[in-house]
Amino acid sequence: MPDNYESVLTFMPKVRKILLIDDEPDYLDKLVKSLEHNGFECRKMADSVQATKLLEREKFDVVITDISMPGRNGFEVIEAVRSNNSAGTVIAISGQLDRNIEKEAISTGADAFIAKPIDLQTLIEFLGTIGNETGE
Repeated sequence: MPDNYESVLTFMPKVRKILLIDDEPDYLDKLVKSLEHNGFECRKMADSVQATKLLEREKFDVVITDISMPGRNGFEVIEAVRSNNSAGTVIAISGQLDRNIEKEAISTGADAFIAKPIDLQTLIEFLGTIGNETGE
């Protein structure tokens, strides 16, 4: 992820409101700044328990959640999103490069899995596909 938060956006995204959940505050801050610089409205939470409470009250276009966190892990966050119907798309992220984690995230209800460190261009390209599947 670039430290200069350069804009890589080449389209107007349909995704606007993103909740990012990660217990690594420095990483979370960089990711949020990069996405906001590219026109996304972001909310960040480092506490997964508080994040799942927020998901009971508020809707997001996309939830991006780390898998390995204290409190509630990312799989539990994904389950909460799906049971509350609080986001259309869920992206699981992890620094643990384990195919079983990726498979479990997808089977739990994540729409995508992206390994850390996240390539900003890849993430933004994926966000650009959301809502455009039917040519809207």
